[in-house]
Amino acid sequence: MVGRRILYALALAGAALFFLFYEAWISLFTLVLVLALPVVSLALSLPLARKLRPELLPPEGPVVREGEAALTFRLEPPGGLAVGRLTGRLVLLNALTGGKWTRTIRLRCDGSPLEVPFPLPTGHCGMLTFRLERLRVLDLLGIFALPVPLSAPDGEVPVLPKYRPAGPIPPVLGHAGRSLGLKPKPGGGPAEDYDLRDYRPGDPMRTVHWKLSSKRDELVVREMLEPRRAALVLTVDHFGPPEELDEALDRLQALSLALLSREEGHLIAWVHPVSGAATLCPVEDRAGLHKALSRFLREEAPGTGRSALDVPLSVPGSDGPPKAFHVTAHLWGEEGEAS
Repeated sequence: MVGRRILYALALAGAALFFLFYEAWISLFTLVLVLALPVVSLALSLPLARKLRPELLPPEGPVVREGEAALTFRLEPPGGLAVGRLTGRLVLLNALTGGKWTRTIRLRCDGSPLEVPFPLPTGHCGMLTFRLERLRVLDLLGIFALPVPLSAPDGEVPVLPKYRPAGPIPPVLGHAGRSLGLKPKPGGGPAEDYDLRDYRPGDPMRTVHWKLSSKRDELVVREMLEPRRAALVLTVDHFGPPEELDEALDRLQALSLALLSREEGHLIAWVHPVSGAATLCPVEDRAGLHKALSRFLREEAPGTGRSALDVPLSVPGSDGPPKAFHVTAHLWGEEGEAS
């Protein structure tokens, strides 16, 4: 753009000198033509610049740490018109580690739809937010940089932990079959165990034990029971070097998937490294695991902070104290033992 401005300035100076030293209609015509060119260029280029709608498309599949993934810059010129040089920058921010990257955009479009990939920095886990800034398109002469409206909001892409095979389930987490006794089943419904008690106003008539009620000459109902189970909680610290966080999240994901494979619902929990406020995310399936990890990746992790081991956890609605296991970067050592 600077070079073209210099060329135009030289052309304008030449036209002015031609007009000063050669008194004829052609010199006036040349000067007016050179003066009018930028106005005509702006008149033709400004409507096109306002109609441009660039997009940033995230990868279609999940993005895994140290995997290959890219954002796609997509531009569809209105009416198939050619677009001069397009400049700007793509800003990427890792919400977990605080890392920031800037990609320079310098593109040309001949009128056909344009799709250009921009690789994502996947060296560490985290929620990558992305946005376009200072997007400009040059006019036909290449003298003026016209702003392109950016209507799309910031987007985000989670960089998930790497998959690794799970080691042995820590003994403290037990097994799904272990219970702490029985309790009334909320809402009733079918169950293997039940208890007998006197009828209370509001009890459904389908729960009445008619045979026993006829013998006692008073209504007796079956109260369905279900096992009492302590909540299973996987805790992890939300601070530390990015390398240790990566390793801890790899193991957290592996352990969570191992529990899900045994149909054991659980919770993933961590505490705020400064305030100590606890965050508990229920995990009943892979979607719940992805939601819990995404929430963890959205919060910035400092180098040091309060550990989940230092804050007593309570799970609303849990039967008894939760069975918690703290996941670290050193879980499942080289010999496959849970550390």
